[in-house]
Amino acid sequence: MKHNMGKNERLFRFLLGIALLIVGWVYLGGFGMMVVSSIFIVVGAALIITGVLSYCPINALTHHNSCNSCRHGMTDKHLPV
Repeated sequence: MKHNMGKNERLFRFLLGIALLIVGWVYLGGFGMMVVSSIFIVVGAALIITGVLSYCPINALTHHNSCNSCRHGMTDKHLPV
């Protein structure tokens, strides 16, 4: 799978995903809050997964690539984790 996210975007997504998971978990309460909490948890998990994989399907659909090494012809294996 080709990477389409740079290091800064990966870090931002990962940290935001963790924050959303925490907020979603803390505010898991009554039915109204359960819906909002579930959305936060799902979006947080998606951000963490895309951050770890360095690939975002939405970025691919919009042809957005913030990965500098990928734009210069380097392959997936050259990216630091």
